[in-house]
Amino acid sequence: MVCITSSDFDFSQNERSQKLSKKAGTDLQSACNSRETLGKGKIQAETDGFKLPCNKVLHCHLAKFDDIQEAYEVGKQCFYVLFIIDDN
Repeated sequence: MVCITSSDFDFSQNERSQKLSKKAGTDLQSACNSRETLGKGKIQAETDGFKLPCNKVLHCHLAKFDDIQEAYEVGKQCFYVLFIIDDN
């Protein structure tokens, strides 16, 4: 699963992250609290799924993109990583 979150893993900043955090339980936020901040447009953290119906959660920070090609490349990276995880 890919979680779009703020650069500091603050799940309260958007509705989807709030719902994901609520479903996963407090362990997801705890696992993220020890991480460094995220750079724009990269999957930089991986946690367990905890109470979510998945094994892993990939955390990505997507700020507003000025370039459509940059947004495309980030999306492609997300799907590639999910494919690799699913294949293993």
